[in-house]
Amino acid sequence: MSIIHTEESDQRAREHREIGNLPANRRIKIAAIICISLCFLLLVIQLYWFFSLPRTAMLIIRGCTGLAAIAFAVLYAIWIYRINHTYIRRRHSGTHPGRRDPD
Repeated sequence: MSIIHTEESDQRAREHREIGNLPANRRIKIAAIICISLCFLLLVIQLYWFFSLPRTAMLIIRGCTGLAAIAFAVLYAIWIYRINHTYIRRRHSGTHPGRRDPD
């Protein structure tokens, strides 16, 4: 199976990038990156101090890691939804790809 890149797929990718870089969407993307970074940091802390931390502290760190992972998943889903919603709305309304929607 081969993937064929066409002008239409390149145009679609450019539009998705443009929509993803709108200020509101960029803030959501940065928040998601911060959440996943926090999750990774907490996992590294668990590995480094696995035997030296008390059981209660480990449970708290694991809980916070799980919450950060859930927050990442929610923020990422919101980000993807906003990009696709704006793309579909522009496509059906006939809005020029270079024009920005007020968010």
